[in-house]
Amino acid sequence: MSTKDAILGHVCVERGWMSEPQLEECLKECDSLSRTRPAPDSEALLPRVLLRRHLIPEMELEALRVEIQKALTTNRDTSLEATQDLRLLKLLLRSAQVSKEQVDRAMAQQREWLGKGKSVRVIEILLERGHLSLAALEETLQTLRRAATSLVCVSCKTAYSIHDYDPSRIYLCKACTGELAPAGAQAPAAPASSAASSGLLPSVGETGARIGRYSSLNEIGRGGMGRVYKAWDDTHQRWVALKVISDRQPLEGLTRFRREVEISKSLHHPNIVAVYEFANADGKHLISMQYVEGATLEGMRLPARRATELITIMAHALQYAHSHGVIHRDIKPQNIMVDREGKPYLMDFGMAKSLENPSFMTAVGMAMGTPSYMSPEQALGRTSRVDRRSDVYSLGGVLYALVTGQPPFRGASPMETIRMVANDDVTPPSRLAAVPAALEAVILKCLQKERNDRYPTAKQVAENLERILPQLSG
Repeated sequence: MSTKDAILGHVCVERGWMSEPQLEECLKECDSLSRTRPAPDSEALLPRVLLRRHLIPEMELEALRVEIQKALTTNRDTSLEATQDLRLLKLLLRSAQVSKEQVDRAMAQQREWLGKGKSVRVIEILLERGHLSLAALEETLQTLRRAATSLVCVSCKTAYSIHDYDPSRIYLCKACTGELAPAGAQAPAAPASSAASSGLLPSVGETGARIGRYSSLNEIGRGGMGRVYKAWDDTHQRWVALKVISDRQPLEGLTRFRREVEISKSLHHPNIVAVYEFANADGKHLISMQYVEGATLEGMRLPARRATELITIMAHALQYAHSHGVIHRDIKPQNIMVDREGKPYLMDFGMAKSLENPSFMTAVGMAMGTPSYMSPEQALGRTSRVDRRSDVYSLGGVLYALVTGQPPFRGASPMETIRMVANDDVTPPSRLAAVPAALEAVILKCLQKERNDRYPTAKQVAENLERILPQLSG
């Protein structure tokens, strides 16, 4: 098995997509298969085993492999790779991401493999053995790049990140051999892959209001809890979505904000918006979150195939949250963001409920959620009955809206909508749009009034959607 495939397995465990015992079983199967396959074919054995066992969807698998490859190559520039790796290892040791013993053993393994003609980096060995997480590597790379000088080719504008920059030297572009010059002579140097090198850092004249360490605030949304801004985090040098709670919110509002952070910080999944912190600055209560450039699914109507692809990915993200003891309880088009590359993200766990630690906010009789997409048990205020299958219902409701252009239920008022959700039969989506029978069957099973008649897990929703996906067009 290749080193990168072994790394892939450990990252899947790190992300919570499989357990250590499951990885061991997969690796044993790969070893068994490698004895009956030609050597070059063994390079792709682990991905095949993961797909066959339905541990990770094909789209997510490919995205993860690209992410790993990017992390392993992102620090390669005009400096020697060995020198870069040495700096990286020093930072990892300083931040206690790895131990000296682990690095020493990895270096010994590297020397052994070099003697056999196999070139592998120490970083790859640490990842392969599970000593280093991909998240820790990416965080350290960001720190390493911030300590570099950013140069830009005067001809083709290709950006480079140079350590130990010597202004007396001439640096040439690898792409066109043009001369490299410092980027932004009037501004501090920034990493080539950061917001700064993409022309995204707040510049003079763009900076608006400031709250604490956050600047260049630009409002991107608002709701009953407050407003959301795109803001620049001066400390961590990144764009964030900054949710600022309204001054008029009662104690319960602050409690919800704190719950959102507590719950969301425990979830680390590529399709769940990361939440960084709850803070208080300049008399304001804030939540700092991952900023995603894109749009929500609100008001969208999509071809059956594209809608199914998005909801399949969301079902896997939801399964991850459920496996960590969290149900969302407010899944709706507005809480699913799609970035410019078409990657979806589930966000806003402010309504979420921890299965291990129920909140006082879930008192009997309190209907929580968005009426058009809430499950019947939520609509009736039976909060003790709200579980994973309630999220399955809401996810089916979003898929219904994407393929028909309207939610399953929509009354003249919120109370009328709640009455319809609790009592009325849903109109089959095929009566409103050209929805294939197999897809309609999945949607209607999600939207069953009785919890026991729905899919018991989000994983089963994903599996059924993946099964019919090849049959869909558009």
